[in-house]
Amino acid sequence: MHTIEYKKTETGESREENLSIRTITHTFVCIYSHCNKKAMIIPQELDYLLDAVQRGLRSVQLGFDQYQQGYFTERSGEFFCLELNGEAGELANLEKKRWKGKAISDEELADEAADVFITLFNYANARHINLSEAVHKKLIVLEHRRQELEKRNEQY
Repeated sequence: MHTIEYKKTETGESREENLSIRTITHTFVCIYSHCNKKAMIIPQELDYLLDAVQRGLRSVQLGFDQYQQGYFTERSGEFFCLELNGEAGELANLEKKRWKGKAISDEELADEAADVFITLFNYANARHINLSEAVHKKLIVLEHRRQELEKRNEQY
């Protein structure tokens, strides 16, 4: 999917030596096929995020799949898509109420956000979508767009 060309950072250290130093803005150049094979400098914050997505998201998704299959009725992707929209709607309703001045607790928002998160994983599993790969690809596309807009002094 992509190749990574490591280079020395501004401090002269290699990427591996620099993972805990957050003052370095850019750590390496990536060349991605879906970004027209243009060289792109990845900000360190995105580098950390991409690593975390690759390491952790797949195992979380697998855990949700095993739990769902082991203890709940099998459902279709269509079911989970509809459920996802319902849960997102409940979260949106709470935000609307808070925006209008009603006292909505952070706990209520967190509960609905968790429902959205869980249902998204169930949907992805029912549709055999690898969220780790999909999120990784999307983050690269978003960063490419952001950098292109930045060159034109526009914000994303």
